Amino acid sequence: MTGIRTYCTALLSLFICCSCLNASENDSESTTKKPLVAVVDFNAKSARIMIGQGISGYLYSDKYIDFFNAELMNALVNDRSFDVMDRARLHDLAKDRLLKTVTPLGMSTIGKEAGADYIVCGDIELLELDKRFQQFPGYSQTQMLGRMVVNLRVVEVKSSRILFAKKVNNVLTVAINQYSTTTPHSFMEELKSDTVRRLVTNISEGISPIQIRAVHDGKVYLNRGEQAFRGGEMLEIVVPVDTIYDEDGSILDVIEEHAGKVCVETVRPKVAIAGIVEESRPMQVGWIARRIEE
Repeated sequence: MTGIRTYCTALLSLFICCSCLNASENDSESTTKKPLVAVVDFNAKSARIMIGQGISGYLYSDKYIDFFNAELMNALVNDRSFDVMDRARLHDLAKDRLLKTVTPLGMSTIGKEAGADYIVCGDIELLELDKRFQQFPGYSQTQMLGRMVVNLRVVEVKSSRILFAKKVNNVLTVAINQYSTTTPHSFMEELKSDTVRRLVTNISEGISPIQIRAVHDGKVYLNRGEQAFRGGEMLEIVVPVDTIYDEDGSILDVIEEHAGKVCVETVRPKVAIAGIVEESRPMQVGWIARRIEE
């Protein structure tokens, strides 16, 4: 009997330990849960499409915008900062509501139904393609020029407010010569992909800002890696000093102060290491890094 009792006690202890371990793992998973983002197809109904007279062999199609939206969705899915809701699920929840004309409050309602934390939406204002010839002393050059202007908005579901809004003005130029294989079609694909990359960067950093995660030996370690950075990029370090609240307790704005600048020197898969170029106070973990617009 003593042996059986001891055996049962051991089994009970093992069960309790396993239960505690599972609960601990579940708690850990819940605390590290990523924000859920729902993406509304970007609207191009009012976009200005400007194809220059110097462009031949290119016929613009509305399918370009469909491909743009599909590429944006894929790029956001591949971002590690958040999870992305399936597009079909969002349209099912919207039902008869036209997503492209819904107000931030309406977007928030749809987001709550979907269980999303943020809604990403926007519209394409301008799409431009042209070719220009430039004469310089001793040589001449032909350039393919493209521009895509996109108005981006991110709505925070819980507060029904626009978390941030930004006009992304992306200009791309490529030199053309007798050896070049660039065509209007391939150039437009490059312009689309480059614009998507800039949008994803803005969305990712708007929802989950770049932060200092460690400071060591004159270097800061940032919580973004090779998907976000290239060597030589300059960033401003800011520190939040005050928060402005609305009457209902929701956050209206965060006041930040300049704390210094850093330059990205080494990029690894999940982290970037930057040298401190300027600091008005010692760098600290948790401070935010903002890209300096070129």
